[in-house]
Amino acid sequence: MIVIILAGATGYLYYQKVQLESGSSSSYIVDYKNSAVLDKDKPVSLAVNGRVTLEYQTPRPGYIMIEFTSTQPTVITVGSSFANGLYSRYPVDSVAGVSNASFTVPVFPGDTSITLINNHLLLTSQVVITVTYYG
Repeated sequence: MIVIILAGATGYLYYQKVQLESGSSSSYIVDYKNSAVLDKDKPVSLAVNGRVTLEYQTPRPGYIMIEFTSTQPTVITVGSSFANGLYSRYPVDSVAGVSNASFTVPVFPGDTSITLINNHLLLTSQVVITVTYYG
């Protein structure tokens, strides 16, 4: 990991290169070569106009890849204890949502939550989701 501290008007730059706890090179953090599948093909049932929140621990900054399919259009929001609330929504420009997608979202250290939302007023939705963490 590279730690950078900027201080004062002179822009004093200090960096320290350290090994990961596992002994891996610091490039593994920058390149996000370390990954963990947090959920694989997890079935989730969404009630009419309902939502379900999945909680994960993300020990380091990185990103998550979310892949899902659903029987009804679904909206996904991502939140974090570090960011103190929601900070991402997919799809960004659709109230109704989408029925399948694969996308990545940056994550912070701490608790990360993914909320699946079914905005349909008449039908339930069955979602299958895979979440992979890179950090």
